[in-house]
Amino acid sequence: VLCFAAAEAWPEPQGQVPADVVGTWETSDPRYAGRRLVLEEFAITSVADSSRETHSVERVAMTRRGDTLAVSITYGDPGAWLELGLVHLRGPREQLTLAHPAGLTWTRSSAGGTAAAAMR
Repeated sequence: VLCFAAAEAWPEPQGQVPADVVGTWETSDPRYAGRRLVLEEFAITSVADSSRETHSVERVAMTRRGDTLAVSITYGDPGAWLELGLVHLRGPREQLTLAHPAGLTWTRSSAGGTAAAAMR
């Protein structure tokens, strides 16, 4: 009975960000100078200079074709869900291209692959 009650108190997450895109990402686009995007298994964090905003991931849908992975991540809060659409391209210069704003490209950060590294 105790195990059942614990399982009900902590429901399983509905989506998990694929390992290929988990990490810290930066863009050279001047409109986003000083910002990083941190994707974790069950959360998305936007880091802008000294501030950060983290949201839980609700759902993830993905399609893989060769070295390209298309991912749609629903995140945020109930009643205020947001959608992050991106395409991940593997290769020597790994990159993410966001659907909105269209064509915005991010590369893996040298700061590290986790939110903890991004917060340093």
